[in-house]
Amino acid sequence: MKIVDSDASVYVNFVIQTREGPRYCAQMDARRRRNRNALLRMALESGRTVMLISGINSYVRTAVIGMDPHMLASDSGLH
Repeated sequence: MKIVDSDASVYVNFVIQTREGPRYCAQMDARRRRNRNALLRMALESGRTVMLISGINSYVRTAVIGMDPHMLASDSGLH
């Protein structure tokens, strides 16, 4: 896991590597999503399980933190 942050940029980029090896990049507007950014940073830096769901241009839309990877969350609850 690597967090790429710059004072010159509005966006924070997260480079995340899965257990299987592939790396993925996601970005988030840290100024507009301060709480989400803080929670995601704490989770990643402490080694917790994180699942990111992104939209267009790899922009982070949802972050699920500390959930058993065998469970799936949806609007109707955990499955």
